Amino acid sequence: MSEPIATAGGTKTMTAVVQERYGTEPEAVLRTARLVRPVSGVRRPKLPNPGRSVAGVVGVVGSDVTGFAPGDEVYGTAVAAFADYAATRPERIAPRPAGLTFEEAATVPVSALTSLQAVRDHGKVEEGQQVLITGAAGGVGTFAVQLAHATGARVTAVASTPKLCAVRALGADHVIDYTREDFLAGPRRYDAIIDTTPSSTSRATAVFGICAARSHPAAG
Repeated sequence: MSEPIATAGGTKTMTAVVQERYGTEPEAVLRTARLVRPVSGVRRPKLPNPGRSVAGVVGVVGSDVTGFAPGDEVYGTAVAAFADYAATRPERIAPRPAGLTFEEAATVPVSALTSLQAVRDHGKVEEGQQVLITGAAGGVGTFAVQLAHATGARVTAVASTPKLCAVRALGADHVIDYTREDFLAGPRRYDAIIDTTPSSTSRATAVFGICAARSHPAAG
């Protein structure tokens, strides 16, 4: 159901939506931004239902599927994952880690895979290197900090004031509060930059003279 939230001179300015289960959304409230978004579709979304990460129990498998069976607990990626049921290919899922709940497992696939691609494949981060990670407290950034730290790199994490302790706990060796200082203005130099905030990419490349390793969302 929808409820009016605020009015200005008798004109409704905002509407809240309370939706208790997946299903048809109120078109008047939930819609694709008017900006052209090549990934989502130009005139309308390519898919009416968004979402990429999944975690759950296998209900049915195709006749050619041999790695999974109904009842298996899995997590991974799918297309149109915001639903009670989602279909995906066997190579897109894996057994759910025993140490993770379904809710925890569902937060991993897209952000973690994107981070892995940025740190390992694009950034080619190695032990002993100096690595800068922007947006370190975000979904991709938190995984990137942990992956770079596990590789043995010296990690400098960029985040806002309330999140500095959190990113330090993830393994950052040095933290920068971007609300108080320009993280590109200091004397420190880096072997790789994992840039989860695209607006800073051109500046980083210009300042450090290196190609930043941009993160790219994992395909569903």
